[in-house]
Amino acid sequence: MTPEHMADLLIAHRQQPDLQRIVDELREQLTLEVVAVLKQRVDKEKFSNAHTALQIAEIAQTVAASLPASAEALPLALWTRGNALCHLCQYQEALDCYRRAEASYARQNQIESVAILQINQVAVLQELGDFPTALELDRLARQTCAMLGPEAQEYLAALDMNIGSAYQQMGDLAAALAAYERGRASSATLGAR
Repeated sequence: MTPEHMADLLIAHRQQPDLQRIVDELREQLTLEVVAVLKQRVDKEKFSNAHTALQIAEIAQTVAASLPASAEALPLALWTRGNALCHLCQYQEALDCYRRAEASYARQNQIESVAILQINQVAVLQELGDFPTALELDRLARQTCAMLGPEAQEYLAALDMNIGSAYQQMGDLAAALAAYERGRASSATLGAR
């Protein structure tokens, strides 16, 4: 069974009280790829039905916990849960998921994942109104993106938009405009490729 089919099967049983039993029965077929597919499903579903996205994220966590070598699966499941929670406006819990996932990826030296999670945290922090921490993390995320080189440009565009929102909410319209312009320019450059 493909990871996509496995994800479909688990999602179809998401409201069943015996989901854990199903996961246990399928344990030999569950892989990191199944967790990745579940994350893709959450990232698609969160825009139209964030509650369903959270249910799928919980499946991802159950699957990740069942994998014998889950060093990569557990942070991916946390990231997945954070994405769903963010769309439910449960920002503090989303922030916790992102921080835990980032720490795990940092231990594994997965710089790209660290950068993305830092950028997600900037967005959540600005939603929480914690602008000083958002600005501090913005600087750290830029340093992390610099380690990635040119392929970080799309991440920097998102970061600029996130920090632009923080500046706007703080009333620093000049800094907000500058951040938005950087983000727009980066996005335009990416679109020209």
